[in-house]
Amino acid sequence: AFWRSLQNTSKLREYRDALLTGRGDSVAVANDIIAAKKITAPEVRRNVQECTRGIATVARLLDEVTVLQKSPFTSANAEHEKMLETLWDLLRPGIVRSGGRVTSEWGEIGFQGKDPATDFRGGGLLGLHQLLYFAEQRNERARDMLTDGRIREVAKYPWSCCGINVTAEMVRMLEKRSCALRLYTARTAEDAMRVFNDIYCDVFEYFHEAYALAEPTDVMGFPPKFKESIAQAEEALAKAGRVPIVPAPAASDGPDTKKRN
Repeated sequence: AFWRSLQNTSKLREYRDALLTGRGDSVAVANDIIAAKKITAPEVRRNVQECTRGIATVARLLDEVTVLQKSPFTSANAEHEKMLETLWDLLRPGIVRSGGRVTSEWGEIGFQGKDPATDFRGGGLLGLHQLLYFAEQRNERARDMLTDGRIREVAKYPWSCCGINVTAEMVRMLEKRSCALRLYTARTAEDAMRVFNDIYCDVFEYFHEAYALAEPTDVMGFPPKFKESIAQAEEALAKAGRVPIVPAPAASDGPDTKKRN
């Protein structure tokens, strides 16, 4: 509600712009709004201060995310290559690629080309960072998704490439502020990035469950289910700040859906 007021009230837009561009300290902007609106109630004053802090945090996060997304993966960069190899080791522990650096074996963790560098063009370093975050923080789940027996072989989707697509959707949601509700609780830039990455993992898992439960007969079932799942997850994030554990039931199904605590 506070964000909508900043968006729609002409007298408050200058404060919104100050928060979004980083020109104004969130505490100073909050005090200016309190003075301009002549707010005296202590609870309301605290709410304004918390809201401006949250909006400024999300704005800084978007700046950081945008830089990562626009930064290309470069094979000549040793750090980039190290991150990529770490991703392989986490998802295929103990397995050494016989084909070396450029090989179709990358398909085993869901890349489409022989050189994963070509798959990162849409998500930049952010795509790699988020894949790596998932593989590190939810390693067992990531490996289960790669080998999920509920999905027949001809219908399996490329896990890593799908994750890069989820990254693109997360950036779009962040720009729209549709995933911001949970981010407003972050106290630092580092904490905001962690929460953002956790939401990414939740959305990725949500899609996977939706896809597995749909029992697709081939990979052509991927695009519509991905689009539908992202829309459902975004709606849930905007309303409640969390993603359901399992996909929402179809209209003919029962009304109860288990939610993430």
